[in-house]
Amino acid sequence: MGLSNIEVGNGVFMDWLPGAIEHSPGEVLFFLDGDHRGERLMQYCSMIFQSGLRKAVLVLDDIHWSADMNRAWKILVKSEDITLSLELFNTGILFYGYAIQRDHFILNF
Repeated sequence: MGLSNIEVGNGVFMDWLPGAIEHSPGEVLFFLDGDHRGERLMQYCSMIFQSGLRKAVLVLDDIHWSADMNRAWKILVKSEDITLSLELFNTGILFYGYAIQRDHFILNF
């Protein structure tokens, strides 16, 4: 498609996520899918929140994969770092660093 600002990380998140964060322009979208452990999801999000990025959108797949993933999602939604969250059943979207009214929406379809 001729897009030059997209990087695909394929592998263990802990191996490529720090570098992707470090080389981000300050505003970024991360799509995380593959590691279905809630504790790890919390670690990845914490890395992003503490990185100094101005704004980030995190698309998290399989948030209801297991009780562990669901628990992590619920904790993330309540995080002070998140201003807006959207729950699209299997996928969650978190907005970090945006000056918008804090809210959580669940879209049922």
